[in-house]
Amino acid sequence: MNKKQNIILLTIDSLRADHLGCFGYFKDVSPNIDKLASEGVFFSQAISNGDATPSSFPPIITSSYPSLHLIREALGRKQVFLSSDRMTIAEVLKKNGYSTAAFNAKNPLISSFFHYDRGFDVFDDQMDEFFKGNKARNKILHSLTHPIQYCNWHMAALVKYVLGKAPNSANAINKKAISWLRKNGSSFFLWLHYMDVHSPYNSSSFVERMKAFRLDRKMRSGKDLSGYELRMLVKVYDDSIKYLDHEIGCFLNELERSGISCDDTYIIFTSDHGEQFMEHGRVGHGLVYDEVLHVPLVICGPGIEKNTVIKDQVSLLDIGPTIVDLLHIPKVKSFQGRSLLPLINGKDNTKRDVISEGSNPLIDNSKQFSFRTEEWKYILTLNEDNRQLKAELYNLHRDPGEKENLIEIEKTKAEEFRSKILNHIAMEERERVKTNETTGLDVYRIEDKRKIEERLKELGYI
Repeated sequence: MNKKQNIILLTIDSLRADHLGCFGYFKDVSPNIDKLASEGVFFSQAISNGDATPSSFPPIITSSYPSLHLIREALGRKQVFLSSDRMTIAEVLKKNGYSTAAFNAKNPLISSFFHYDRGFDVFDDQMDEFFKGNKARNKILHSLTHPIQYCNWHMAALVKYVLGKAPNSANAINKKAISWLRKNGSSFFLWLHYMDVHSPYNSSSFVERMKAFRLDRKMRSGKDLSGYELRMLVKVYDDSIKYLDHEIGCFLNELERSGISCDDTYIIFTSDHGEQFMEHGRVGHGLVYDEVLHVPLVICGPGIEKNTVIKDQVSLLDIGPTIVDLLHIPKVKSFQGRSLLPLINGKDNTKRDVISEGSNPLIDNSKQFSFRTEEWKYILTLNEDNRQLKAELYNLHRDPGEKENLIEIEKTKAEEFRSKILNHIAMEERERVKTNETTGLDVYRIEDKRKIEERLKELGYI
């Protein structure tokens, strides 16, 4: 292992691929991300293995499917806790002599509460700061009834947006990360997770910020948006990308000034999932259509040829194996993905099918699985008892928008893909039987749960 080779993982919440210039987007909102894509390998068909944060991040951090982790009732709904049977990439690198740090811009679903701090020397998820301030006031707020707490959150969020001070600023975690890097400038693994593109979207314009805030509330109440309102929401979403892109550029420039470059550091850039804008009847995320599953993925660093575009389909499950391969660390038994390095080096031309997992927010207690080849996409929706509720089949070459369901026309192909998903579910069932996980929620304090719940409200999950 070359101790001088470091890893920086940059993950962006809710960034869909086709709103970036490197994917041909018509708006100039991502010059720094586009430049980063040109500095190394750009994967034009990277697919997330989950439709939302709880299902997309276990594959990124542990290279294993979300259903192999602990799915338990918490905070009013089923949540995914990382299983101790699945090593995190931070645990692997720490075991191999790396300093490890993560700075998360207040996404509670990947906080220490859900075991994402495993393997990190420093894990800053900002949840401890959520109620920082007057302790007497906070105690009173905690004692209020649920409706009043919810109104209080609305007022707090409104004030932040009026002032243009979103609590999930990329600038804030960049400063923390750079400060940490100045003390740990070699043999490190650094993970930064940005929330600036997640709803409610932000804008530099006061008027547009207020409109976006109102539309976000309207959207989450289940009301339909007009065409004008949807265009306004997309515009503010793009403004959020532009702000984030600026901060990504500032971070990369600061790295260079600190003597950290692609000559000694691998930078991996991706998103956990994309965002829908009524392509399939919803705004936000959830549902395993490509506006959600198709994400950017860039890898640059020592030995990686610049301006390389790989059109082969890959998945985020492959990030962990790729990192250990780049650093010449032995393979990790619990990792389920495949290293992308042979593909990058032109030594692997085998096709990679991708399975993604999620749920249909329009159907209570449903589960969704998609099986995606480079040409076809099969979606299976099941109930809690694994009984089929709906099946869909799309030809992605002829119908990239997934509008024409061919399930009754291509029955043989549909049955083939259905068998693939059922085999996948059976594999997960077998793996779960082997697991003897005893960690429970009782190790967390009640006030920790309250902090998480408040932040989930702010992000619109509950």
